[in-house]
Amino acid sequence: MPSTIPDYSFPTYPIMSLSFFSIQAADGRKYPRADSFGPLPEMPFFEGMESFLKSMEQYWQVNPEAPGMEVAAVGTEWSDLVLCCNSPPSFFVSRRLIDSLEGEGIPIYRKTEMPIAKIKSKRLKELEPPTYYVAEAIPGLAVDWAAMGIKSDLDGRPLLTDVQRMNLPSVIFDESSWNGLDLFSLFNRGSTVSLYCTERVKQLASNQKWTNVKFVPIG
Repeated sequence: MPSTIPDYSFPTYPIMSLSFFSIQAADGRKYPRADSFGPLPEMPFFEGMESFLKSMEQYWQVNPEAPGMEVAAVGTEWSDLVLCCNSPPSFFVSRRLIDSLEGEGIPIYRKTEMPIAKIKSKRLKELEPPTYYVAEAIPGLAVDWAAMGIKSDLDGRPLLTDVQRMNLPSVIFDESSWNGLDLFSLFNRGSTVSLYCTERVKQLASNQKWTNVKFVPIG
């Protein structure tokens, strides 16, 4: 099936910084955590991860779950990112965070609502939860596998040996491949649910006080 991901092959925004970050949820007991999630009628965020989706479908056949996330018995207030232990995706994002990005003209490739199927935390049951989503980003940066001494296929995906899988060296990024997007995934590693960003998004998060989020420098 051909990919539906838009092709951004030229800078869309002025280049503000060549500092890139991986967006991650900070796993603290103050905020909620999703131990798992049940199958939704449509899960487009698994595009390109068909083998993983198949394993998840086999798991759900043996362990039926209601559609949506199951929130663990931790957390005292809702946050903008909810860590998902059964990943990918590794976290869900709030409507507030989505609105924050879109309000700045920072495109999100696709968003899929992730309902809440069950809440185990007594405190969180008393609070109105935000609407959460699986957010996907358009690819915007490539890993330089050749610089890491790793062969790749015609699509730029790594051809890893078993030894390399167990001992993957530090990732080297090809900064010249960046297409100017401030929120992006990688062209040739992971999937569109693995989110990366520039300093612009990091500063936006600070200004608008996103909760339960951390920015890990990459490269």
